[in-house]
Amino acid sequence: MRSLSIYFILIFLVGVTSNVQSQEQEGPQSLNEQFGQMVEDSESYQDYKVIKRTRLNSFWGIVTDSIQGLENHIRDNKQTIQLQKKEVDELKNKVSALEKQLQESEDLNNNIVFAGMAMKKSHYNVMVWGVIILLVLVIAIGYGTFRMNARGIKQLNRDLEETDNEFNEYKRITKEKEVKLRRELQTERNTVEELRNRLSSK
Repeated sequence: MRSLSIYFILIFLVGVTSNVQSQEQEGPQSLNEQFGQMVEDSESYQDYKVIKRTRLNSFWGIVTDSIQGLENHIRDNKQTIQLQKKEVDELKNKVSALEKQLQESEDLNNNIVFAGMAMKKSHYNVMVWGVIILLVLVIAIGYGTFRMNARGIKQLNRDLEETDNEFNEYKRITKEKEVKLRRELQTERNTVEELRNRLSSK
C-alpha cells in the first residue's frame, strides 16, 4: 500500500513537471486552455472525468490568482483613470487660464487708454484721424482767410495810396488857386490904391 502511494506521487510529480515544462516551452496558457488540458489529462470513469483534488486545487489557485490579478489590474486602471482625469482637469484649468490670458492680451492689444478712458484702437484711430482732418480744415480755412485778408489789405493800401495821391493833388490845386486868388486880390488892391491916389490928387 505504501509503495502504491509512492508510485502515485511519483507519477503526479512527473505529470506536473512535464506540464510545467510544456507551459514554459509553449508560453502561458489561458484558463480555458488549462481547463481543457486538465480535463483531457484526467482519467475517465464511465461518462465522468476523474480529476485529482490536487490538480483541481492547483487550477483553482490559478483561477483565484487570475481573478486577483484582474482585480489588481482593474484597481490599477481605476487609479490610472483617476490620475489621468485629474491631469485632464488640471490641463483644462491651465487651458482656461491661458485662454483668459490670451483674451486679456488681445483686449490689451485692441484697446488703448486715452484721457483716462479705455477705448478700442479702431475708435481711437477714427478719433485721431477726425482730429487731424478737423485741424487740416481749420488750417485751410485760416490760410484762405489770411490770403483774403492779405489781398484786402493790399487793396486798402492801394486805395489809401490813391486817396493820398488825390488828396495831395487836391492840396496842390487848392494851393495854386489860393496863390492865384492872392495875386488877383493883390492886383485888385493895387488897382483900388491907384484909384484912391488918383482921386486924392484931384
